Amino acid sequence: MNRFNEGLELCLARLYVHQSAPDGFRERIESAKNVAEPSKEHAMAEISRLPGPVADLWEWQYDGACRRADPTIFFHPEGERGPTRRRRDEAAKAVCAGCPVMQQCRSHALQVREPYGVWGGMTEDEREQHYAVAKQRDGFSAAI
Repeated sequence: MNRFNEGLELCLARLYVHQSAPDGFRERIESAKNVAEPSKEHAMAEISRLPGPVADLWEWQYDGACRRADPTIFFHPEGERGPTRRRRDEAAKAVCAGCPVMQQCRSHALQVREPYGVWGGMTEDEREQHYAVAKQRDGFSAAI
């Protein structure tokens, strides 16, 4: 039995009354209580020594104008259509228009193929249109 299962059984044992435990369960719990500290082969990495995330890749998000706006204008509720959706999209795009990191946001959304919401002043449909044009252009270039 691995240490995870032993720990899980120990936690479960604390939730259940020992009298209702199945045969052999109490013995396994008692042996799990006496498990020594993890050996080197089971030791976890010292997190403080691991390299941190590359902040340059995402730090631009701190400067986004959207951080000061209502997030619901950037993501449509399920089933929203027609003029209501267009008005919400236009409100989100207005926030994006004055954003100092709009280009980084747009590049990010296009690169990761962000499926939902308004990113970098582009709606979901506009991004899909962008992908389709890029695919046609790449297909045309490959044919030459």
